[in-house]
Amino acid sequence: MKLPPQDLEAEKFIIGCCLVDSTYIGNISEIISEDDFYDMLNAEIFAQCKKLYANGNPVDVVSVNTVLLNSKIYKERGGFNYLTNTINIVQSVAGWQYHANSVKEKSLLRKTIKVIQETASDIDSGELSAKDILEKCQADMFSVANSQQSKSSLTHIESEVLQSLNDIEYVYANKSSVPGLASGFTGLDKKIGGFSKGELIII
Repeated sequence: MKLPPQDLEAEKFIIGCCLVDSTYIGNISEIISEDDFYDMLNAEIFAQCKKLYANGNPVDVVSVNTVLLNSKIYKERGGFNYLTNTINIVQSVAGWQYHANSVKEKSLLRKTIKVIQETASDIDSGELSAKDILEKCQADMFSVANSQQSKSSLTHIESEVLQSLNDIEYVYANKSSVPGLASGFTGLDKKIGGFSKGELIII
């Protein structure tokens, strides 16, 4: 039986990169998420690496091993030895983007195949009209296309703390009640801190 598109070596390389140098986790998360992994264990490990990183905790074989001790699939696949093997794959973290793109590419192909299979199933069932099938297929394909870029905005907790401190210092130094651009509505400014660069606020 032919396996769906996947690049298991690239997945392991990504895991290894996260364990070798956790500063790359943010960049990797802009391209892929755990949902893009074909291997369930790799997906689980990546998710835990992201969680540790976002909370400001160290990301290494010891910390990741600790949070995965209760995982059945982790134990079945070798546990600690599996993690160390992913590190051994990484000769240089410089290739992280190439491998992340490969994981994303295979993920998009799997999603596309799924849409095609579901469309074929809808046709065979005869329960939907041609128009409904086309509209459903179009919507599903649009969803796949829209998933090309990871929605993650993962940031290290340290950067968030520093930004908050900078905002407080700005308000104090400028005798202002809000760190951002005031809207003119006092109640609104108190809630959102004014408008900041790069934000989209829908009221």
